[in-house]
Amino acid sequence: MCRCTVLLSLSLAASLLGGAPAAGDVDADREIARAVQDQLRLSAVVGRFLIDPSVQDGKVVLTGSVDTLAQSLEAIDRAGHARGVVDVRSQLRVGRGSRRDGEIASDIRRRFQDIPDVAALGIEVDVRQGVATLSGKLEDARVRFAAIDAAAEVRGVTEVADRLESAPREDAEILASATGVLGRRSIARISGRVETTVEHGVVTLEGTVTRFSEKRRAARLVLGINGVKAVDDRLRVERSSPDLEISLDPPR
Repeated sequence: MCRCTVLLSLSLAASLLGGAPAAGDVDADREIARAVQDQLRLSAVVGRFLIDPSVQDGKVVLTGSVDTLAQSLEAIDRAGHARGVVDVRSQLRVGRGSRRDGEIASDIRRRFQDIPDVAALGIEVDVRQGVATLSGKLEDARVRFAAIDAAAEVRGVTEVADRLESAPREDAEILASATGVLGRRSIARISGRVETTVEHGVVTLEGTVTRFSEKRRAARLVLGINGVKAVDDRLRVERSSPDLEISLDPPR
């Protein structure tokens, strides 16, 4: 066999080996899938639903059916708490039934009336093909989550578009608030290394966090700051070794 044929054979073999997933990665993904299933079963909100998590390289895709958007969001949050998860995507089907957009919008407005902080804002609600768009002015940006969460609990809502705005602030003020919320001395400390920049009210988050749930929490904390127009979340999940994690369980 000539030398060129040997090199070609070696190259082909290396290519085939490189394309196959390593046994260790497959085992790790299986362990992550089990951990996600445990998290979902423990949830009082979605534990009764048949949700199937598929995992590849730590990235989770959830399939199945739930009744409301709020349940879909809960499933994402629960999956994100599992160790080793670097990303969660939902392909869950949210039941809409035969509900009309007008009925859905009326239900959302009624829900808002039950929440004093939200009712006082007079938030505008527009629903089209199950997508609920919320718009209006906020004195406290943190109230947006009460409104979004309430809308997501209404049957027939398949998505919530956040068009709520808080009073504009200087970028330096927003940066100071974001640094305070995400910093190591904050009560709501994020586990990881987060770098924050602000330009024209848009906050960019870069760095690493230890779990996907921390990535979502960081973005939510920043969106609760007055003056923030949007969050560009570039945080990466850096899976830490279990040996390096500090256990919160009492010694036996």
